[in-house]
Order: sequence, then structure tokens, then C-alpha cells
Amino acid sequence: MIRLVIIDDEQLIRRGLQKIIEMSGGEYEIAGEAADGEEGLKLLLKVSPDIAVVDVKMPKKNGLEMIGEYLAQRAGRTRFIVLSAYDDYVFTRKAIKLGICDYLLKPVNRFDFLRQLEETAKLMRREAVSDGVEGGGEGAGEGAAAADAVKRAMEYIDRYFYQELTLAGVAKEVHMHPNYFGNLFKKKTGVSYLTYLTSVRMEKARELLDNPNLKVYEVGQIVGYYSPKHFSKVFKKHTNMTPNEYRDRNKHV
Repeated sequence: MIRLVIIDDEQLIRRGLQKIIEMSGGEYEIAGEAADGEEGLKLLLKVSPDIAVVDVKMPKKNGLEMIGEYLAQRAGRTRFIVLSAYDDYVFTRKAIKLGICDYLLKPVNRFDFLRQLEETAKLMRREAVSDGVEGGGEGAGEGAAAADAVKRAMEYIDRYFYQELTLAGVAKEVHMHPNYFGNLFKKKTGVSYLTYLTSVRMEKARELLDNPNLKVYEVGQIVGYYSPKHFSKVFKKHTNMTPNEYRDRNKHV
């Protein structure tokens, strides 16, 4: 489960983002919210979230000042998604160059937000697995080997997501027993094998649905679902709307 906090001085935006996250179907837990930079800093230090969604312009302390103070006091793994108005763009780009955050321009497009949230969560899982490879963690060689196997499995899924991938098949690719691999994958990434595979496929599906030349069933086949009905069911569970609804609503966002 990935823990998030939302720090924005506009209550309407906080409520809207919370609703989008809750309806996303992802394994996210909203661990708190704050309405200004000072409250936000206290919340960050208290919760140490995995991801913080932060507005740039806030009372008492702006978002980047708050992030800077937090990083100076707490060397954690928190990733920041910064919400920026157009006139904050240059300011926000400076923060991105420091490697402390990703950004989205206001007004926030729900589809862009979900896409960014999933990309950030995916990056965090990769970092966690990479740390296991480099540090050993569980006991030198054995722990590093296990983490490396999960990393290779993720790379394999990212590359061949459109194929008929099964847990047993991917486990075979990394030379592990399916049951052991399934438990290890969830332990290292925080999500199940199937959840990760589905998130990769849905991320690609949303990109492809932006192409009006592709029919919905063709998008489903491209990302590994040969039954249009099953593709629509999985897509709706993941995004809370059917592929056609997503395509139609996205045209007018």
C-alpha cells in the first residue's frame, strides 16, 4: 500500500484529488492533508509518506520551501508531485532539475494526474527493488539475488505486457518457483504480480485510447486482452469508466 498526503490551500482541489485517488482502484492510502506550507511540513515530518501531492503557491510557506525544509530534516524516500499554475512553471522547473519532484499544471486533468501518480508509484517500486539489489538487505547474496530477480521480472513485464503473461511463465523466466516468486514480488514491490501487470497494461491502454484511429477492441488486443468484454471490465475496474467513456470524456477535458 502506497501512502499519500495532499497539501493544497484549496479545499475543493483537496477533495477532488482525494476522490480521484479513491476511485482509481490503485493500492493507495491517503494518510493526511494540509491547507498551508507550515501545516504541510508538520504533516510530512509526522507521516513520512511515500508520495506527497503539493501545491506551489500556499499561505505561510510555499510548496518548494516546504519541500526543501522537509528534505533537510528528513532524508526519506518521499516523492513529490507538484501542482503548478502556468506562471509558476519556471520556478517549478528549478525544483525538478534538483530531482525532488514531478509536476502537473493547473487546472489538473484527472487523467494526467492518474498517469503521473502511477508513474511515480512505479518509480518508487523500482527504487525499492534496486535498493535490495545493491544493499543485499536480507543477508547479502541471497537477498540481492532475490531483488535482482524481481527487477528482471518487472523489466520483462514492461517489455512483453502485450503477451499472454502468467505468473508461472514470468517465474520461469527468472528461474523461480511460482509460489515463491509471487510472494517475493509482492514483498519487494508492495503490489501483487497481477496488479503490477494490469497497471502496466492500463497505462499503455490509456495512451492508445488517445489515438482516434484505433478501435477500442484493437487497443485491448494490443495490451494483451483478446476479449473486448474482458478488456472493458478490467479497464472500468481500474479507471472507474469504460474505454469508450474514457475516450469520450478525455476529448472534452
